[in-house]
Amino acid sequence: DTTPTWSPDGTEIAFISDRRGEYRIYKMGINGEKLSHLTKGGSDWGPAWSPDGQWIAYNTLQPDPPHKRVYLYIVSADGRKPRRLATAVEKGRSAAWSPDSKKIAFSTWELGIGPKIAIIDVESGKLRRVTLGGRVPGGRVFMKYAPAWSPDGKWIAYVSDNLEVQHKTFLYVVDAAGEERAESIRLTTHLSTNISPAWVPEPFFSVSPSAEKMTTLWGKLKQHR
Repeated sequence: DTTPTWSPDGTEIAFISDRRGEYRIYKMGINGEKLSHLTKGGSDWGPAWSPDGQWIAYNTLQPDPPHKRVYLYIVSADGRKPRRLATAVEKGRSAAWSPDSKKIAFSTWELGIGPKIAIIDVESGKLRRVTLGGRVPGGRVFMKYAPAWSPDGKWIAYVSDNLEVQHKTFLYVVDAAGEERAESIRLTTHLSTNISPAWVPEPFFSVSPSAEKMTTLWGKLKQHR
């Protein structure tokens, strides 16, 4: 069992398990009661509750001859309504719900362009890209992933590879209402590995663990105005 995530009301936990031989999304009460599986299995990961508690987004790897593909799915909290939202999802990257539960930000990979951050409208399925592709002259691909919405829904923080130094990353924010060529603002400048951005309740703050200093779990607090 792995990657547990709390329901918004704190009464249930969704997680991944291969207890039946395949990786599925499960949920249970906080004391382990009412265990149930929400997906049919295969290779599912990255469960993320919608803020209203009605849906769980997740990624799944499915055979799609002649290749395997990663899809973004949502399933109702009772497991009755699985629905595919998007293809070409960057493997291993979790999705992030908007505060109003109407949109999902995720990392998508397009052939010849590379990974970028995109937003999909849950009801209509309309896709909008908010960053440029992660490919530079010479063919090198750099990752863009781990989107996180600000509490007011106006900004998305994300992680991007460092173009000059491999295995080092920066944190950025981008206007959630912007289009593909919207300017991203870099929040971190130290040469380090910044991962897993998360917003604190006050707007325009993002927290990231940092490999630069090992004295704190949460790393540096960066303010964006």
